[in-house]
Amino acid sequence: MIGKIKTLCLNIAKLKVKIATNYTKYYDYLRLYFEQIILSQDFEHDFDIGINAFWQEEGWGNYLKQLKESGNFADLGANTLIDEKKIVTIRKIGRKKKIIFDLQAEERRLYLKAILRWKLFKDTLRYSIFGKSQEDWFFQVTFPIIYYPVFWYLEYFLHTHMLHASAVEFAGKAVVICGMEGIGKTSLVLSLLQEENTSFLSDNLIFFDSQRIHPCYELIRIHKHEDSSLWKGKFKKVNEFRSLKGFYKPAFRLKEGGVQPRIFIFPQFSEKFFAKSISGPDIVHKAAIISQLPAELGNYGEFRKLYNFLDLNFNPQKSEYKALSDLLNSARCYVIGMPKADGLVINSQRLKDFIKHEQ
Repeated sequence: MIGKIKTLCLNIAKLKVKIATNYTKYYDYLRLYFEQIILSQDFEHDFDIGINAFWQEEGWGNYLKQLKESGNFADLGANTLIDEKKIVTIRKIGRKKKIIFDLQAEERRLYLKAILRWKLFKDTLRYSIFGKSQEDWFFQVTFPIIYYPVFWYLEYFLHTHMLHASAVEFAGKAVVICGMEGIGKTSLVLSLLQEENTSFLSDNLIFFDSQRIHPCYELIRIHKHEDSSLWKGKFKKVNEFRSLKGFYKPAFRLKEGGVQPRIFIFPQFSEKFFAKSISGPDIVHKAAIISQLPAELGNYGEFRKLYNFLDLNFNPQKSEYKALSDLLNSARCYVIGMPKADGLVINSQRLKDFIKHEQ
């Protein structure tokens, strides 16, 4: 399981992300999860973010102690050290295990060393002898290990931010559906994809700057209760994962590059169907708050604040709100009320008709 270091390179939001790990099962998980964006060439030196995810049995607890004794770091408390270019912290992920995160910024490049503790007896018993699945744990740690450095790099160097939303190109218009978990964003996207000349952009996350939105690669998570006719032929299940979630990858080539959004939709359940045009600061604030609520994304706020210690003059929230305000002002924004009792088929058809006739 733990042995030879293996690497793979990814194209996430046009960033070259090089990942090295000494844990074979995690490497295999990453290859399956990111299969569609793995770069064929190993960019030994030409990359934007370099990530080492190492499982370590010995000396894990001495890592911060040794850095403190070097005399080069200031102790911020809460298991966090900092010098001019590096911040090192211990964080607990998913109420399960502590991980050491060692982030360093140099010019226009980020380096992250994530050190995970390997307990030989317990982990061998749990994962090898009893055969317990690790995919759900891998899913949790991949956000702080891979996605969070990408989020921060895009914010810090490129003034590009993350939004919790789904997006498609439908009826010649780039449509963004921004809402809380459980409102039916995935179901609506799958329904829109049944129409001809519709392109899938993203299911759960998008990146944005002041003018365009950009897809964020993730496997789509389709719940068991979803109407299977909506996704069959469109997405393929990743059967290798023994996970509580159902992971699916698109059966078509993902659309690359950014697009200018035409319509922003904020769905909510209501007594009757309606479409209400909205604008102004409130809708900007609403979109920003929605992006902080999902569990895997809400934790980014904690890491973002820690990483901002590397440049105390950096104000990502100011940049985020300015870009989001410009983006929303250039599009048309609507609150869409959908009667839950009417079901997906009726509500999605109403939404399709609205989008097609929206001027």
